[in-house]
Amino acid sequence: MVTTAMIAQHFEATIKDHPKMNLREIQKRCAFEMHVNVTIDCCYRAKKIVNEKMVGNHKDAFGLLWDYAHELRSKIPGSTIKMVVQRVTADSLPHFKRYYVCFDALKRGWKAGCRPLIGLDGCFLKGPIKSEFLTAVGRDANNQMCPIAWAMVKVECTDSWGWFLSLLSTDLGLEDGYGYTIISDQQKGLEIAISDILPRVEHRNCARHVFTNWSGRKLGKSYECDFWQIAKCTTEKEWEDLCSALEKKDKDVYNNLMKKSPKTWTRAFLGTTCKSDIVDNNLCEAFNLSIVEARFKSIIRMLEDIRTKMMTRIVQKRKLCNGWKQNYGPLVKAKFDANKKDCVEWQLIWNGENGCELRKGSYQYTVDLSQRICSCRSWQISGIPCSHACAAMYHLGLQPDEYLHEYYHIDTYKKAYSFPMQPINGPHDWEKNRYSAYATSY
Repeated sequence: MVTTAMIAQHFEATIKDHPKMNLREIQKRCAFEMHVNVTIDCCYRAKKIVNEKMVGNHKDAFGLLWDYAHELRSKIPGSTIKMVVQRVTADSLPHFKRYYVCFDALKRGWKAGCRPLIGLDGCFLKGPIKSEFLTAVGRDANNQMCPIAWAMVKVECTDSWGWFLSLLSTDLGLEDGYGYTIISDQQKGLEIAISDILPRVEHRNCARHVFTNWSGRKLGKSYECDFWQIAKCTTEKEWEDLCSALEKKDKDVYNNLMKKSPKTWTRAFLGTTCKSDIVDNNLCEAFNLSIVEARFKSIIRMLEDIRTKMMTRIVQKRKLCNGWKQNYGPLVKAKFDANKKDCVEWQLIWNGENGCELRKGSYQYTVDLSQRICSCRSWQISGIPCSHACAAMYHLGLQPDEYLHEYYHIDTYKKAYSFPMQPINGPHDWEKNRYSAYATSY
């Protein structure tokens, strides 16, 4: 008596909320909730019914975008909500092309409490209507992601990236990009868009992406170690020595690596303005992973899932820092503690003022505490005192915590999450737009 239609009806809401639910899970739930044993084929047909219904819902949702955008603008003032449509002819129905979201609380939080660093990435939406999802993510004082803006576009290309970056630049006040840093995975058309819109920005490429596309990764663990040593060294001299060693090891592999713009993904050539030594784009990867289920849903449900996630995230982050015992977060503490531990074996030679020499074996570095620099460049790049600087401070009776850059302070962290997101009404209360009738306008 339990038909596939009945199973589909029973689990419709569950499958819509969890599109990745596999057939075995549906089969188990049928036994537990409906007290019947059904075949995998029956579960497959039931899920297919729900998915086909969702395709219709996906198309219908596009007709509500105008109403939804108006609701967001009216209830969350200061936010930027942009939609672009296109028409085949002047008299034809409008078809969806792009949709951009940057909430006021997120852009104000980024300006007030994050470093001038932005990770850019694009990923596929998982639903029946294939599109691309572009994201811009910052980094907060605890070295965690801080989402800024996102957009849904039909195709990832120079034009769509240019449109996204132009809106993002206006929202964040990036102007020509001077003093800011962008890190990306070399997406299609992104490099051209960045050079056009933010010509003076520091553009880093994700080292993990470079490694994945490098021929040397197929040659074994030793080449992987060589790559990451090159990527994470902090001085040009060390970089030259490591590259020379790789060239002697395998010249073809070395030449292939040098074609991949090494100065954009190695710490030896990173700028010191944004106080971040990251050479990977894990910020965006973390955000994309956090919305993976939402990417299966219709556009309205997806955007609503992300909006509510951002709203609750701000509240959670405010509570999180109440348990910090230092003036900085636990992720920063782990890195800082490692530097403090490594400083033990360094010997100090002091010039009587702010200049110090730190020696250990054949290695020797100079530290200037007044300028907050070390010749290893790690302190300047990250803003966290390196082991050599920590050694100098301890020898002189100073506390390294006092030299940590303000980007990592708890007050800075609180600023990033000091702006609340306002709630909105449901679809039944949205003001109807004249385009709302065009339910299949994708």
